[in-house]
Amino acid sequence: MPSSRKTPNLRLNDWLGSDKPKRDDFNEDNRIIDQWSREAGAHAADAGIHVTQAEKDAWGAGGEPVIGTYLGNGNASRKIELGFEPKAGFVFAVSDSMVWADFSRQEFSVLASFFTSQGAGGGVSVQSDGFTVTHNFNVTMQGFAYRLNNSGAPYVYVVWR
Repeated sequence: MPSSRKTPNLRLNDWLGSDKPKRDDFNEDNRIIDQWSREAGAHAADAGIHVTQAEKDAWGAGGEPVIGTYLGNGNASRKIELGFEPKAGFVFAVSDSMVWADFSRQEFSVLASFFTSQGAGGGVSVQSDGFTVTHNFNVTMQGFAYRLNNSGAPYVYVVWR
């Protein structure tokens, strides 16, 4: 007979003095523990979902985000030099919406983008010493135009080391 009570987390048998344990009860508890151990081991071994100590140290060393501005010059691309490779960040136009649409031309102008050292949204690329924004004069096949360097427009960026 299984126990009258179960443990709160794994639901293992928690016998009272009046319970009469059987080998099947122990075997079932062992199967539960083994399954949990396999799942916990696989979880712990999955480096893709955990932050390493080196990453934690690097984030701590980076401190506060770096915040800056630039005035768009209208060129097709513009490099923002930081002196370090940003791990993550975003850039946006100060005086406009982040996206605006011209439905008559089926065009969406994107005036903001997020980026990381592993990849970026449209209109931004990351380099070892900063990032580059683009100002597309032509609309992409998907109907997007990245306008991250409009002539005379102010932009703000926030990046983390």
